[in-house]
Amino acid sequence: MPKSILCSNRDEYLSRPTEFAHFHSFETQGHLRHGILQDQQPGQRPTQHSQYSNTVVLSGIDVQAGGTWLGLAKTGKLALLTNITEDTTLNFPQSRGHLVASFLATPPSSLTGLTDIEQYLRGLVGPSDLTDEGRARYAGFNLLLLSPRVTFVSYEAYLATNRGASGQITYRPLTHAERQYGGLSNGSDGYGGKEWVKVKKGLEILRTVVKVAEDSNMDHDKIIEELFELLTWTSPTPPTSRAELCNTIQVDPILFPENTDGNKLAQQPKGYYATRLATVILVKRTGEVVFIERDRWMLPDEAKSNAERKQGSEWSGDRSRQGEERGERKPVLASTLSSATQRVYRFKLDM
Repeated sequence: MPKSILCSNRDEYLSRPTEFAHFHSFETQGHLRHGILQDQQPGQRPTQHSQYSNTVVLSGIDVQAGGTWLGLAKTGKLALLTNITEDTTLNFPQSRGHLVASFLATPPSSLTGLTDIEQYLRGLVGPSDLTDEGRARYAGFNLLLLSPRVTFVSYEAYLATNRGASGQITYRPLTHAERQYGGLSNGSDGYGGKEWVKVKKGLEILRTVVKVAEDSNMDHDKIIEELFELLTWTSPTPPTSRAELCNTIQVDPILFPENTDGNKLAQQPKGYYATRLATVILVKRTGEVVFIERDRWMLPDEAKSNAERKQGSEWSGDRSRQGEERGERKPVLASTLSSATQRVYRFKLDM
């Protein structure tokens, strides 16, 4: 059995420009400047800063706003972001994807007695919550941060959240029970988020997968397929509104009028919202990693272009998803039988 397992879906508008998972540096791609992620101006050369230049990250990239929703640094640091489901008319100056990217790109702690996570979180909370005008920087979010201890035998794990739009950012270490089997979704920590149907169902399936794997000495490939199967669980009653997304792990396409999460950078025209990507990450005690990102729902133009893509880090053509919905084009479900619909990375962390 691997030491650590993480499986996650990314639910998003299918027309939102996105780069698939690949090794990169946020800095060299122009997404990181002075430790803060910003949009790069057309034709502008990315600013170089030596303290970030050696930070190698495996993640996708949100082309529209910068940052990412899930990423793993070669040092072993891992971060996962979920939005909090809410209705708000407020506007926020910074994308939540910046939180993941800035943590992964932050150099090791130089402060005596502080871990990498503690150093990052101390800089995140407090006055930095607000802009110079006194406005909150981020719409509602949950942020899971993991950092390996010296021997890679265990991970330090924290949850940071603002519990909704304009809320104060707080953080706490995960409990012992959460470190064994934890579930994170789009509810507020301490306010019923753990009671969501999708969270409870996901944890139920995960416990079963792990127990069977331990009892039968299941190989890693089989474990991976079982975890991807978990991520495809759908509610017997398909959701038709944002409020009902709490009842299903995989979101089948829903036609929403717009993104109303309060983030100007995230505003979208009318279009389909669904589970776009599923990701499974296994980390062994030796620091060996298996990272697989698999397509789920996509627009027809994407499905056609994916047939030209190769598995893993070998590519033909552009990595980004640039398609926009036209008329009544219907989303299609990616075929899991084709290597063109997934990216597979096997490597060892820098220990």
